[in-house]
Amino acid sequence: MPFSRNIYLKLIKLICLVGIASHALAASTISDIVVEDFSDMVTQGDTGFDDFSGNMGEANKGGLPYIQCQMQTTLTETLGKQCTWNFGITDDREAYTGLFFNLFGLGDTKARFNADTTEAGAMQVFFNEHSLNLDAIDGIVNEPGGARRTDTLAINLDYNSMDFVASPLYLRVELKDANGGVRFKRFQLTNPTNTLFWNVREQFDGTGSLDINFQKAKIVSQIVERENIG
Repeated sequence: MPFSRNIYLKLIKLICLVGIASHALAASTISDIVVEDFSDMVTQGDTGFDDFSGNMGEANKGGLPYIQCQMQTTLTETLGKQCTWNFGITDDREAYTGLFFNLFGLGDTKARFNADTTEAGAMQVFFNEHSLNLDAIDGIVNEPGGARRTDTLAINLDYNSMDFVASPLYLRVELKDANGGVRFKRFQLTNPTNTLFWNVREQFDGTGSLDINFQKAKIVSQIVERENIG
């Protein structure tokens, strides 16, 4: 059974409601906030940070190289990120791979606080104080129409498969907060070009041991699970 597939990610964005009704007649307006569209990826260093100044990268179970990604470009612009994965390198049926995007600031890094220069001597430092309030995404800015609340996550991508019926792919999309709370939903990719819309407040398949705190949103992840591919 083949495990090698590729997916081409073009856009990931948050969809906000502007001016949440303060009374019954107040109208709401929809606006888009782009987390990453890859259009400004000029240097190699640019590929490590999204449009929210958060670091982004690959997520692999056990740190194994299940996925390989590269930017897709023309002579004038960057079009997106293409990723190919292969679960055939291990026998782990619960293996997973994918991409993560920090919604605000760094997620974590390794630092040394003594004379030990080895990798084992480094400590992992988390930046949990950096998060995004999805109930009032503009923070302390006093928007004339009221605070913008984010309800929906949108993802545009292309998926290359020889047979969508015989070999479906379920993409697991996760939203995590700074304290480890999580919600997730799986989407079946049924076309070469897909646009996914996820109302994170009302539609989800499950949570982690802790449900999400929308005022401390931290990471969006797109995960391919070995047990959920054809």
